[in-house]
Amino acid sequence: MGILDEAIKRAEALVKEIESGKLLEEVLNEVYPEIESYLKQCVDEAVDAFYGTYSPRYYNRTEGLKEMWEVKRMGKGQFRTSFDGNLAGGYHQNSEIIFQNVMMQGYHGGSGGKGADGIQWRRPYKKYTEWGRSAPRTSSPYDEAITQFDSIWYSYLKPKGENVLRQLGRERLYM
Repeated sequence: MGILDEAIKRAEALVKEIESGKLLEEVLNEVYPEIESYLKQCVDEAVDAFYGTYSPRYYNRTEGLKEMWEVKRMGKGQFRTSFDGNLAGGYHQNSEIIFQNVMMQGYHGGSGGKGADGIQWRRPYKKYTEWGRSAPRTSSPYDEAITQFDSIWYSYLKPKGENVLRQLGRERLYM
């Protein structure tokens, strides 16, 4: 078999690996730990910035929003983030309400009642049996985390993944 035949054979094998997702899975194995780490870092920084916009007087901050995010690897080159309000104590609302009101809209205090003035806090302190005054609202920690992660993705993670893919492809072509 000549050099050209050998190169064609290796190229065909590489194409099969790409089509099967095997090569992408190897790239993800290489880059996924950093994706997970940077995503968690972006969420933590966004939540810290969110916490920094308001100093609570009527509740004790638990830092629980940081614990509610999970990054799960789904296989075939995919991962998913999820938000689970059950992972942190201190909230008296379900995950969906916490995610919508706190993470997406930027309301403070795990608030959830919709009144004439917007989202409201529950009161009295520690009993939380009725709706009280309007909750303060600042920026969305979710939007901030996504903006930060997008920046890291396009400036570092995507190019790194592409470089890993090129390197793995070269290794297979020139073994």
